[in-house]
Amino acid sequence: MSGTVICSNCGKKISFIGNVCPYCHADKTKDKETTAIIALIVIGFFIWLIYF
Repeated sequence: MSGTVICSNCGKKISFIGNVCPYCHADKTKDKETTAIIALIVIGFFIWLIYF
């Protein structure tokens, strides 16, 4: 899965790949988890709209 996330520490757009922000060196594992959960919720909502 590739793309970008926003670092919760410095606010810059960073690659989804990797575990540390290249700008501020903060751990971005939590940011990636949050992005994945939001994506699943959005996809689930659209599936619900189509079928129900």
